[in-house]
Amino acid sequence: MIRSKHLSEVIRLALALAVGMTVAGGVAGLAEPGVTVTRTAEPPNLGRAKIAVKEYYGGHLVEGKNQHSDDSQWARDVQEKAHEARQALDEVGPAAKPAIVLDIDDTAEVTYGWQADSDFAFDHREHHEAIKAKVFKPVLPVRELAWQARSKGIKVYFVTGRREDVRQATVDHLAEEGYPEPAGVFLKPARPETAPPYLHCKDRCPTAVFKSLTRKHIVEDIGDTIVVNIGDQDSDFAGEHSPRNVKLPNPMYYLP
Repeated sequence: MIRSKHLSEVIRLALALAVGMTVAGGVAGLAEPGVTVTRTAEPPNLGRAKIAVKEYYGGHLVEGKNQHSDDSQWARDVQEKAHEARQALDEVGPAAKPAIVLDIDDTAEVTYGWQADSDFAFDHREHHEAIKAKVFKPVLPVRELAWQARSKGIKVYFVTGRREDVRQATVDHLAEEGYPEPAGVFLKPARPETAPPYLHCKDRCPTAVFKSLTRKHIVEDIGDTIVVNIGDQDSDFAGEHSPRNVKLPNPMYYLP
């Protein structure tokens, strides 16, 4: 089985560079605008990369649908990262109104089965339908982490690149999955007139900017102190008010 470090390198190149994927709140294409990609060798084989992803997640079929395994390398790597986050919670000192921030897709919920069912292609409309149908499963170590935070009096915020038109399904599903009631769930506005004042880019914010401005809002307007920020993309940690970051493994797609 391919270890996660090597797997991530293979998949990032093969999936992000070879085909690109549009995912919730962002785009992973052949290159970012204005960036020239220079290759000196043939890219990794895409077919082998997909096989490696399935092996990493312990992929198997249940009634014709793809599922991950809780004893897979992915699950073990997530558990290790969740332990790192729990240690960070144990180290929280007299922070004024401490809080943690959680992403949703492939942080609080795992999308592997749905992604594998579509051969890792992405369709925005189908993603929204999957959210409404509540097909994604909870990431168990992250759910445990959220409850540990609550037990310590630490607020839990969800900040996701999903849009407001799936808010109710998102909030309902998190509750049904057993997550504690959050202090807030922040989604990208679907229309400019619904954007809160702190989002100067309205409904046009790139996901990384939206998340950074939302963290700034939590800290400067609400008055909480973010002690840990957990996500699965480097863009989850860009910008302001992300003092301690815990990145979960996600070799399926890349969000710049």
